[in-house]
Amino acid sequence: PMISTLRLEAPERPDLYLDEYKPVPFLIYEFRNTESVEQRATAARKLGYHADNPDLQLAIKDFMSNETEPKVRAALLHSLADINNGATGTEQTFLDALDSNAESIRDAALMALQNYQDNDAVRNRVQGLAQNADSFGLFGKATEVYSTLASAEQFRSFAEGVIKQDSTGHRAIFVIQQLANMGEVEEAVGKAGLFATDEYSYEVRQMALNVLVQHDHTPADWLARAKSLLDTSDPRIRFLVVQGLARNQNQEVTDFLSDYMQDEYDARVYRAITQVISQQ
Repeated sequence: PMISTLRLEAPERPDLYLDEYKPVPFLIYEFRNTESVEQRATAARKLGYHADNPDLQLAIKDFMSNETEPKVRAALLHSLADINNGATGTEQTFLDALDSNAESIRDAALMALQNYQDNDAVRNRVQGLAQNADSFGLFGKATEVYSTLASAEQFRSFAEGVIKQDSTGHRAIFVIQQLANMGEVEEAVGKAGLFATDEYSYEVRQMALNVLVQHDHTPADWLARAKSLLDTSDPRIRFLVVQGLARNQNQEVTDFLSDYMQDEYDARVYRAITQVISQQ
């Protein structure tokens, strides 16, 4: 009963950690009296474990009004989200936090706003944040959250806008992957094929082909795709195309690869083709 804090040090076991569950008074004491930012953030985050205590909402808001350390403020936001759990009229704190310059605070606010599924103001704000994000990291996080708030039709419209505006393809292929994750597979497959061509970087083409490998299971589609993409000079792309053919193999695919392999000069791609043919 006299122990207020216990720390576990096991450097030879990095996978071993101590998850403390403390009463609210213990956590508030640590939050107010510990000098370490890490410890204060940990105490702040664990206040959310006591989501059944409604009085904590006022205490957390009071702590936030005087807190300047971003990591601690983010932890307080996470705990407040656990306690509010999307209750009507509690979203403004998190909407305001989206204006922060600190990434950790914005991330915490975005995670919290996922709880407000039927709130138009929240959905529109997250959509606007994704559309106007000045970094790919913020765009990705806002897009992921928006995909949980938007209907399939709303997200398709959002994706169309991103695809039209993105000249590099990085944001476009990310939003296409989100379409697939939402179950809009046919839409995602149709869009992904646009970004597998030579005009985009390898990273974008790789992501596009990964979407296609995962979601397009039509041998005829892969055969048509291979006839154009196997002309690329990048063997890494050719290897991915062969992987797609391997997962959607029929006699026509095997015959095509048998004819093509005599022109393949990359050893790794050649071996992959040989394996496909041997499996038929």
